[in-house]
Amino acid sequence: MNMVGADDVRWCPVKPFCMRRIHEYLQLSFTAHRLTNGGPLQEVLSHKLRILTGSTRSIIPACSGTAALHGLVVAWEMRLGKNLRWATQAFSFPSSYQGPLKDSLIFDIDEQLGGPAEADLCEKKSLFDGLVITNVTGLLADVSFYSSWCRKEKKILIFDNAAVVVGQVDTCCIHDYGDGATVSLHETKPTGRGEGGAIFAPHDLSSYVMCALNFGFDPQLRIPHPSCSNWKMSDVAAAFILDHLDHVLDELWVSKYKQKTEEFVEVLSEYGLTLYQPPSFPAIPASVRLSLPQGHDAARVCDALNASNPVIEAKQYYRPLELEEKAPRSWQIYNTTVCLPFHLQLTHTQLKYMACMIANLCVQGN
Repeated sequence: MNMVGADDVRWCPVKPFCMRRIHEYLQLSFTAHRLTNGGPLQEVLSHKLRILTGSTRSIIPACSGTAALHGLVVAWEMRLGKNLRWATQAFSFPSSYQGPLKDSLIFDIDEQLGGPAEADLCEKKSLFDGLVITNVTGLLADVSFYSSWCRKEKKILIFDNAAVVVGQVDTCCIHDYGDGATVSLHETKPTGRGEGGAIFAPHDLSSYVMCALNFGFDPQLRIPHPSCSNWKMSDVAAAFILDHLDHVLDELWVSKYKQKTEEFVEVLSEYGLTLYQPPSFPAIPASVRLSLPQGHDAARVCDALNASNPVIEAKQYYRPLELEEKAPRSWQIYNTTVCLPFHLQLTHTQLKYMACMIANLCVQGN
């Protein structure tokens, strides 16, 4: 099928940048003779992220979303003076069981709660000290439930909000729940530029986070920690991210994404299609996850969309971290949902084209 005016539907938008503004930011670093190792733009970026998210926590930039997650995990281990045992959900990103999380227990997802299955948590609570909840592709787990459960059971709770840079739960910034959160500022995220991430930490943990991102060096003794690494962000990366966040804030992306999301939900309904989870606002989603009608396979639909003309860069996210027999619900979601490109540069015609293509594919597959 081909619709007049429907260009290829790319996963990432073409993001503008202003070299003049980037140079102005970097001038602060040049003047301070510090382009990394805690250059002045780290604090500027923290302030900008606070404006965007509304978080009241300490915000510490990192070189990637994965570095942020691993740095936060190790910061808690440094503070408590021991290696911690962690658990996470099967429907997640590989970062959740790599590096300092490599020995994590992996539980199937709870379809109602959106994170690790409650039954597994209760049955195996003696086997782990901390829990990593991943809000996958902008979907929100039941943040309040997991926060209450971890407080009751005295577990550390970390939210991997890589794809949820902007979000609220009960009028509170989503990054202010639990015992810390991380975000990605990767190019594939609407608020990202190049590669980067950030940690949202309780104020009394921030000094440990700074150490964890810098080999674990104690400011006085300079003794490294074996679980740490060089996870710092440079001021060069920060300057490019800051320039992009200026666009995001100046052009009121939070409001515009709400309008675009509501527009797409209406278009999908015209074709009998629905999102896997109703949208929540405020949000700047990196993609939207669509539920396929019963009996339709996500891999087949994704292959067809990517082979279409114009192309639709649809994806399956994320391949579960556990075998299907051990995590059937995670695999069910993976096999029956499709992630579609979603950004402000998509036209109404392109939104209708995506919905029409998927509806037609599902009819053909019957």
